Amino acid sequence: MRLIPRGITSHLFLAFFATAVPLLVASGLLLERQARGALEEELGRRVESLAVAVAASIPAESWRMLFSLGPGEEESRTARHLRSLLQAVLEGTGSERITVWTLEGQVVLDAATPLLIGSP
Repeated sequence: MRLIPRGITSHLFLAFFATAVPLLVASGLLLERQARGALEEELGRRVESLAVAVAASIPAESWRMLFSLGPGEEESRTARHLRSLLQAVLEGTGSERITVWTLEGQVVLDAATPLLIGSP
């Protein structure tokens, strides 16, 4: 009983299989990398345009007030006013959520749900 067939058909099949599988795997990995890069570029463009919309719709003095908020001021009059400005941008852009945070990664204000100011 032979476990490995020894005809020309089996040799051709093995030759095709040995070249086709690595090529398919390599092309699949390349396409996945390109698709991921394109998706990240598009996401970056959308986040950038949303940031421009937020920056343009909120006056400079409001930004000063926004960054002067401290922990525990989530329901202050200033925070509610600034949250209403962010909610207007949220509705105008069709975004799901807008959150402003510092460069250190602390929440300054959240438009949709009131996250605690100063939380990471």
